[in-house]
Amino acid sequence: MKPKRGVSNIKKFSGDTLIFDLGGVVVFYDQKIAAKKLAPVLNVPEKKISEVLSSNTNRFINAMEKGQNPRVYLKILAEELEIKKVPYRIFKKAWESIFWANKDLILLLCLLKRKYHLILLSNLGKIHKNYLSLRYHLGYLFEKRFFSYKMRVRKPDEKIFNLTLKKLKVNPNQVLFIDDKPENIEGAKKLGISSILFKNNKDLIEQLTKRGVSFK
Repeated sequence: MKPKRGVSNIKKFSGDTLIFDLGGVVVFYDQKIAAKKLAPVLNVPEKKISEVLSSNTNRFINAMEKGQNPRVYLKILAEELEIKKVPYRIFKKAWESIFWANKDLILLLCLLKRKYHLILLSNLGKIHKNYLSLRYHLGYLFEKRFFSYKMRVRKPDEKIFNLTLKKLKVNPNQVLFIDDKPENIEGAKKLGISSILFKNNKDLIEQLTKRGVSFK
């Protein structure tokens, strides 16, 4: 039986824990910013650097976001760029420069944290974790923070979701997950976790409202 027009068939959320992704949701980013800064120093075309830094599945990103030593992932980066070496300090400075805040969403988080447990679950390396934690006060916004480099596993692997649920001591039906990548949303849904694909702030508010999430 089809639902009546104008009537939402989205299940109401009865839990008290909201799990947010970081990059692409709470903060925006563009790896091209880092590529532009690295290109003249490394003497590698900006486009080539951007392609490597922007990939979500290559060896470099996987190594960095799964907690490998900087010597390991920078060696992989150098190999992919076909150069001898990528100096850590130069890379770090450029890699930290790619972010800007989703200010309206941060204000929304400040409202939500009055009623809900706000949790962060992010595919992130240590450089970004340290920089973003200080720059955007993640410790204030989120009650608990889980990073792939510490957990040694990345979304959408079901292991990272199971580990997060276990550490929070909650069941899948007690949390609502928000992420901007479809593959991560699908990974969460496979475990029975209600999820919202982040598109923009307006749509997120609409999706939260449909599920009965309160902003008061």
